[in-house]
Amino acid sequence: MPITAPAPATPREQPLTCEVARIDILHVSKIDQIEHAFSARLFFQLILRGGQRDDDLLRGLNEPSDFQLRPSATWLLHQFHFPNALKLEYAERKVTKMGADDLHLILRVDGTFLQHFKLHDFPYDSQILQVHLSSHCANEGIAPVRFTWSPLTVKLQRPTHFALKDVWEMSKPVRLDLETLNPSPGRTYPVLKTCVEVTRRPNYHLVNVVFPMACFVLMGCCQFAHETSNVEGRLEYMGAIVLTSTAYKMSVASSIPAIAYVTLLDRYVLACIMICILLVFEAAFVRDPFADSVALFVSIALFVALQVAFCYTAYIAVPRRAEERRRTERTPRPKPAWREKMRRVLMGARRNSSNNPRRSPAPPAADRTTEAPRRLGRLVDVESGDRSGQSASPGDDGFDDEARERGATAAARDDRTKPTEPRISSSQRRSSMGVACL
Repeated sequence: MPITAPAPATPREQPLTCEVARIDILHVSKIDQIEHAFSARLFFQLILRGGQRDDDLLRGLNEPSDFQLRPSATWLLHQFHFPNALKLEYAERKVTKMGADDLHLILRVDGTFLQHFKLHDFPYDSQILQVHLSSHCANEGIAPVRFTWSPLTVKLQRPTHFALKDVWEMSKPVRLDLETLNPSPGRTYPVLKTCVEVTRRPNYHLVNVVFPMACFVLMGCCQFAHETSNVEGRLEYMGAIVLTSTAYKMSVASSIPAIAYVTLLDRYVLACIMICILLVFEAAFVRDPFADSVALFVSIALFVALQVAFCYTAYIAVPRRAEERRRTERTPRPKPAWREKMRRVLMGARRNSSNNPRRSPAPPAADRTTEAPRRLGRLVDVESGDRSGQSASPGDDGFDDEARERGATAAARDDRTKPTEPRISSSQRRSSMGVACL
């Protein structure tokens, strides 16, 4: 009896769907805004629905395997990686059978992840910590992978014991997002983003930066207790205040991230130093007692306005911007109205052009020496009573030689007697346009 060879394996027709069942952020141990990184431990649980009914997925369960056209679940699990991980350790990585016919992929990782922090509102800023889970299997490859989840069944857990709760506040729930990674043309990879938002507690910077700088400005206003004639005493006092505030700013600079733009705290500190510098100029050049009193009033007004502006920005403007950012991240940004109108106009033009065939181009104008005999030939035929539109003795073009000669003579005479249009210069054209506008 002949032995038939098994049919060769072929790639799967549809990509493998990994349904997210559970993601736990076990703990966040470090958030470093200077290095733009954070450390965390996470637990992932993905489901392959009906995986136990697929012999190829069950092949070599939890054993090292090579790539095949129909890869196993263990091979797919080892293709998962974290693109934004700086350091990563796998505490657990396995495939288990659960339920009647499902396979569960389990990942437990501990690592340091890179995250770009936006510190414009520092120290009242909110940061979104993201962990990106991707696969080495491209969407255009032989064994693509797709991530899905259901909001009704997925379980997202944030850390119950947050070690950094004295510095950061984690009050928002964990959310998921899906995007596509395009490292090279023609190759795309799915990315599952796990996001959790943390808000900084500003108490440390309020006590150690904001309050001392406000005190320096108030102490600078004490120079008005000296007489206006005591210029040396005022300058010595204000010079000490300015040097002290500048030295204090340099001492606390290590706790402030070194970034290329100015934060909210930087703007406040710079405003305080500028008020102190203005007080130095006032002490050096103002001699009139009345002007000195006005300068005292202006200094106090500037100090109060600075505090009001800082409080408004920190407690009203910044929360509004954060809420607006969350709203735009939840819902896609609508397209401008003019783009939608332009799209409709273009679609209507294309539809009309497809329904109405293009008109054939007009035939080129015939030569006068040919067209004139034809018209004259028709007149001759009509006068002779021939209604068929042809002359009595047609030539190659249907007209006699005598009619052709008479038509050529008439056409030449018309060209000579036709009046020519006068040429208008550019200056005359501009003057006529100006008269028309008036």
